[in-house]
Amino acid sequence: MARRDFQQQIDQLERAVNGLRSALDSKIDAVRSELTDLILRGFADLRQEHRQQRNELSEATRGGLAELRVLLNEMNGLLARERTNASEVLREIAVLRQEAAEARADALTAGRQEAGAGGTPPPGQEPAATSGPGDHDDLLELAAGVAYAEIACHRDTWAFLVEQTARDEHFRLPGDVREKPDGTLEADLSGRSLIAVIGALWRTRTAPATPAGTRALAAEVYQRVSEALQEMSPATDDPPGPVTRIVIDNRPRGGAAGRPAGQDGGAATEPADSGE
Repeated sequence: MARRDFQQQIDQLERAVNGLRSALDSKIDAVRSELTDLILRGFADLRQEHRQQRNELSEATRGGLAELRVLLNEMNGLLARERTNASEVLREIAVLRQEAAEARADALTAGRQEAGAGGTPPPGQEPAATSGPGDHDDLLELAAGVAYAEIACHRDTWAFLVEQTARDEHFRLPGDVREKPDGTLEADLSGRSLIAVIGALWRTRTAPATPAGTRALAAEVYQRVSEALQEMSPATDDPPGPVTRIVIDNRPRGGAAGRPAGQDGGAATEPADSGE
């Protein structure tokens, strides 16, 4: 009897333990399910927040790009207007230059007419050069066909040439200027630089306000360049002719020491004394 009672107690205890185990498993499953749902909801919220932030960033980027496009269009418009204004200014400058050249030519013609009628130039001024605009244009065309020409002069005369032509669009300062102990030098001038030299000297010698000494120097150098270029002929390869040489260096006539004027080619007439 006692054994049966004991067995019944053990069975009751096992049923109680099994009930507790079942209840505990159910509780664990419920907690696991709640945790899983919570984690999934958290990830869903994070994904939603990330999606919103990405959309906001995309909208902000698109808005910024649109503003940049508007600014670029405005800048392009401003640049186009500035180019138009610059072109108009350049055209006006060209017109003014042409008018100034015509005015100088008219003044030169009037001065020649007065001189031909027996008039005298103003005090401190000498008559302008005798060559006309047609001769000047021909000389420019001759210079345009030159590959390069060698010029020999005093360094002061060279400084004068550079000062006169430095602002001309066609002038290019030669890289090789060969100086000599006696104060003279030699340099190679391209045809384009010769165009600048001819134009600058022409403007200087024909300007009414040019001092007499400056006009004389410009006229003499202009004449030597003209003489040298007028002696040219088209070059050939078999054999090539001598390079055009412009010598600006007057020497005493006959028996004087030193190299005779024009022996190296170029202008064979008596070169001018250098210096300003």
